[in-house]
Amino acid sequence: RTVNFPKPGKKLNPWEVKENMNLVINSAKSIGCSIVNVHAGDLTDAKGNRTEYIVLGTIWQLIKLHLLAAVNLKEVPELVVLLAEGEELHDLLKLDPESILLRWINFHLARSGYSGKVSNFSSDLADGAAYTYLLSSIEASSIDKAAAVAAEAAERATMVVAAAKDKLSVPAFIQPGDIVRASKRLNLAFCAQIFNTNHGLQAKEEEISAAMEAAVELDEDVEGEGRESKAYRMWLNSLNLGHGNPDGGYFIRSMEDSFLDGICLLEALEKVEPGCTDGVKYVRDPKKLNNFERVANCNKAIDVCKKVGLSVTGWGGRDIADGNNKALLAILSQLMRHQVVGMLKRLGGGKPPKDSEIVAWANETVAASGTDGKITNFRDKSMSSGVFLLQLLQAVESRAVNPSVITTGETDEDKKANARYIVSVARKIGAQVFLSWEDIVEVKPKMMMQLVAGIMYVAKGGVSDE
Repeated sequence: RTVNFPKPGKKLNPWEVKENMNLVINSAKSIGCSIVNVHAGDLTDAKGNRTEYIVLGTIWQLIKLHLLAAVNLKEVPELVVLLAEGEELHDLLKLDPESILLRWINFHLARSGYSGKVSNFSSDLADGAAYTYLLSSIEASSIDKAAAVAAEAAERATMVVAAAKDKLSVPAFIQPGDIVRASKRLNLAFCAQIFNTNHGLQAKEEEISAAMEAAVELDEDVEGEGRESKAYRMWLNSLNLGHGNPDGGYFIRSMEDSFLDGICLLEALEKVEPGCTDGVKYVRDPKKLNNFERVANCNKAIDVCKKVGLSVTGWGGRDIADGNNKALLAILSQLMRHQVVGMLKRLGGGKPPKDSEIVAWANETVAASGTDGKITNFRDKSMSSGVFLLQLLQAVESRAVNPSVITTGETDEDKKANARYIVSVARKIGAQVFLSWEDIVEVKPKMMMQLVAGIMYVAKGGVSDE
């Protein structure tokens, strides 16, 4: 309903192409891709703007999310055999997919007699030897290990790719030269493809049952945190925080463990309010943190929160370090709001708008379009139908809304249909949107404010990925 498709014999006009690209950018953000300072034009005319790297970077993030989607305990409970001595299932659940892949590779290498250890997806795999032992461990007949070990690196890489494709049916797109050149992204993709095709792990039935139960509990914890919390996680992921990742970005899967050292919160504050952490000395490497330094980092994060005007009365660094979810969500809620209000402030000449002013703008915009919709505040239950918000979107950009798909919003199904359309259209016109359609139907005030403010920003000429 939202994507612009060309009609037979005709091409999309520039505006329709721009809408499609806005939809790509904002939808990618909503699933956790780090897309910063990217505009529709960077994708539509990448060659002319010399922004091919942005297109490739975006495509890579989508490929990576897809390939690593099944690298977790819920999808592959046999991963339980990777637990190190003294670890519990919870420790494995906390690992990101890349760390799990590395642990999986080293498990097979140890089992097949390889003397080394792989700690990255580049130089440690460049000579093809680790791949040889990995494939041999998964399926002994997949590769002639003796011949491969005796071969030169380039020949060995060729044997590895051929064995993966022919013997294990891995749909690999890597070339032998990519292995030799230590291409990190292509090696990561290749390892994920091998894992997804045949992980070669076996576990006892009771171990699998325990793993599946733990994975379900984790999912319930994530779901239990609420859609609001999920919106904050996706928003944070879109900020391209560089905590512990040489690529400059990492994926927050759960709020439970990502903020305990204060690093993530400090980086988020700096992204939203550039310069606010200038002069703030804190330990940036999580591997070098002791408990005292963790709390110290969190105390400094609280101080910076106060500096930028967030309300943290009654909370200290210890609350963040101890995983006080209520305190963290309250801070992130304010920080997300601070970002969108700050964008409007810069656009409006230095004055931050109040909620009542944003509501007044929405009512005036709808009235000016000739319709009679009106809301009193962001708790107004009439917004549940979705009609007012669609009127607002149509008033801001009439070409983006198809009136034929709008319902009256009287039934639950009609409300759902309208709400889903609202989210897509808002992204299509370039608004930064992280709420879900349920937030609209249930009229969640914080999320409604973010949505209307985002639409207001675009209507006044702003670019959502500033």
